[in-house]
Formats: sequence, structure tokens, C-alpha cells
Amino acid sequence: MTSPPNPESRISSDITFIEMDMRRLHSQVRLSSLRDRVEDLETKAKGFPQRVANARARHYAFESNLENRAKDFSKRWTTIRNNVHAEIRRQAQQLEKDIAPIEAQLRLVVARKDNPTQVQPLITRLKADIKNLQDKATAAERSITGMFDQFQREANELTKKLERIEFMLTELEQASFSLLPTEGGVRAIRATWVKSDKPSKDDPKGILFITDQRLIFERKEEVATKKVLFITTARQKVQDMLFEAPIGSLENTSLSRHGTIRKQNHLELHFGSGSPYPLVTFVLSGQDPQEWLAMINRVNSGDFDKTRAIELDEEVVERVKSAPTACPNCNAAISQRIMRGMDTITCQYCGSVIRL
Repeated sequence: MTSPPNPESRISSDITFIEMDMRRLHSQVRLSSLRDRVEDLETKAKGFPQRVANARARHYAFESNLENRAKDFSKRWTTIRNNVHAEIRRQAQQLEKDIAPIEAQLRLVVARKDNPTQVQPLITRLKADIKNLQDKATAAERSITGMFDQFQREANELTKKLERIEFMLTELEQASFSLLPTEGGVRAIRATWVKSDKPSKDDPKGILFITDQRLIFERKEEVATKKVLFITTARQKVQDMLFEAPIGSLENTSLSRHGTIRKQNHLELHFGSGSPYPLVTFVLSGQDPQEWLAMINRVNSGDFDKTRAIELDEEVVERVKSAPTACPNCNAAISQRIMRGMDTITCQYCGSVIRL
């Protein structure tokens, strides 16, 4: 049976933990974590205009209000920052004054540690004073955070939006296909194309793109090329476009729930003529499918196109409007959907190449 620790050992252990608490308390009263948060927020706010400019340089053509939103964040932050820094200095100065008597108590405890009877009440009081100052520092941090938490939530939302735009632009730059002239990328997301009634490990994984002209799925994954006793010994990167359809051929969108243990929302896209598949189903990764559903519907309705920051060439727009409705060679009706940037189409009946 283990003997209980003697009073001297217990006192020594208490002092060790108190000293650890005091090191953390010094950081708390300086409001160090709060200062770091404010510094990160300042970097984020100041960086918004350049991030938007970079996105435009990479041909992101939509959401014309991004520039104004980015400038507004920088302007608002200047006022908020000055007030926040002043309050941090004021609160930290008071808290640092309050820690001085506690440090004096700790020195007294260390000096009398060899007298357990005398030092134990001092330790009890010291622990209580440390806890009170910790609570006071937490309250000060919470109070100061309230001065900018709404701004931070809005900044986080804009950051998330820009991250998604930047992800899409990077994936387009690395894609195995090219956009049509004047075609603009809207969003991209990691996805799995569910090709049968139930998800399978063999379903292709890659990137689902939505542009102002098309929905595109590009497979982008590593696949096993060699196995030994069911263990993969070699892999190869596969990247190719498996599916594309004009956004105008999308007739309906919906979500469906699948799975027994872990329910997954599947994005279902129902197409009419002009698409190789009447229905395609995707499992999206890292984003609420409902958000993507709304985004696709906005693009398909033309609502997103109203937010253009980069204007379209009117000649290109007119070329689509004046495209022939029948093949000049066989007079068959042209059922293919014509998208901006297309120079030619091929008659599905006689094979004639028709210049637009």
C-alpha cells in the first residue's frame, strides 16, 4: 500500500503547480492571446483589397461588389483598431498592477515552504487570488472582444468567400481542359461522382466546376496501378474531364439523403437536351450542398451574371443571339445549345461544321 505524501512533498508539489499557473497568468494579464487575435484580424483586413485585385488579375469576373467590400473592411478596421488597442493597454495596465501582490504572496510561500502549518493557509489564499485574477483577465478579454466580434464574423465570411474563389482559380489553372473565350469560372469544389444507385469506392473523385456557361466534372485522383496481396504498391495520378453540360440544359436540382449510419446529402442535377446524362449525382466535400444548390440556381437563372465586374464583349454576345437555328447544309434543326465563345458547331445529322 502506497504511503500518503508527507506535508513537505505536498507543499512542494503545490508550489510547482502555482508557479506554472503564474506563468500562464502573466500571459493572461498582458492579454497576449487577444493581442494576437487583433494582429491577425488586422493582417486579414488590410489584405482584402490585394486579394480581390489578385482574383481579378486571374480573371474572376463576378461579384462586382468585392472591391468595395474589401475597401470598406480596411476603412472600418482603422477606427475599430485604435479603440481596441487603447482598451487593451488600459485593461492590461490594471491587470499587471493586480498581479504584483500575488507575486509577493508567492515569494512569501516559497520562503516559508519548510513550515507546512504556517504556509498552508497562505497557499489556499494564493490559489484563490490567482483564480480571481484569471477570471478578471477573462472578463476583460471578453469585454474587448465584444468591440470587434461582429467585424470579425464579417471578415471571416469574406475570407471564406475569397478562399473558395482562389481555390477555383487555382484548380482552373491546373485543369486538363480550357475555358471557352469569355467563359468565367464561378466556383469549384471537391466532389465524388456517384455513378450508380449507391456510392462505391470506385466512383471517380475530382473537382466539380460551375462556370457561367457550363457544369464540368474533372476527375483528379491517384489510383492504384499495382497491387500485391490486395495491398497497393504503385499509384498513378489521373486527371481528365469526365463530364460537361451547358448550364442552360439544367432543368432541375435537388438534394437526396443516402446512407444508413452516416447520412450524406447528394446533389442531384437533372438535365434536358444538350447533356450526355439526364441525371448526375455528386457527393460534395467541405461545403454545404444547399449552398451549392443555391449557387447553381443563381447562375442558371442569370442572376449571378448581373454581378459581372468584367464586361462581356458585345460582339460575342450578339454572335450567340444570331446563331442559325437550322443546318445550312441539310436544313435539320439545330438542337445543340450554343455557348458564348464557341466559334463553330457540328450538325448532329450531316456532320457539317457550321461557323458562327
